[in-house]
Amino acid sequence: MEYSENLKRFQDSLNLSYDQWHYGQGYDLDALRQLTGPERTFAENHLLSWNASDWRDIEALDVLGTEKALEEMNRALSSSKIKVRIEAAERLSKRGIIEDEDMENVIIRSLDEVTFFNEMNRVMRLV
Repeated sequence: MEYSENLKRFQDSLNLSYDQWHYGQGYDLDALRQLTGPERTFAENHLLSWNASDWRDIEALDVLGTEKALEEMNRALSSSKIKVRIEAAERLSKRGIIEDEDMENVIIRSLDEVTFFNEMNRVMRLV
């Protein structure tokens, strides 16, 4: 299978340098949006295999918006990583598909972990 330029760009963006990671650069979502057919499924399966281990995964899954992607985002609400939980909660909330109880659980769990420099503003927005 020969890959399109968009799939190559998206795959390349998954390999972040230290500076890209440090400064919060995400994946190439424009390239992801332009994938179709088997390439889109390939990208989705690749992201799903990572079990939403980073906020960037949630961002990309939200762009895909498939049933499987949304299910993974919903599972991410119980992630041990606060950035992943908050990203999933915010994006599911914008889609109107998070239950009040689930949002409440994310907020309560996150309040014990936030600091001034670690997601406090985002958690307060959820409140």
